[in-house]
Amino acid sequence: MTLSYKILLFAFIVATIFFIILGLYTLDFALLIVAILFAVATLLVILENKQLMRNPFRKK
Repeated sequence: MTLSYKILLFAFIVATIFFIILGLYTLDFALLIVAILFAVATLLVILENKQLMRNPFRKK
């Protein structure tokens, strides 16, 4: 996993946790939706990285 993927993954995880806490504290459904979107983005980053690692023609 490259450094840029690790930084992006960490930022999405922090944003997800932040918006979940903020959404539950203020009882705002829109903030919880934003947290869910960040969680989906985290999942997509993980899946994209797995696909890139399986490529036999990638440069090491």
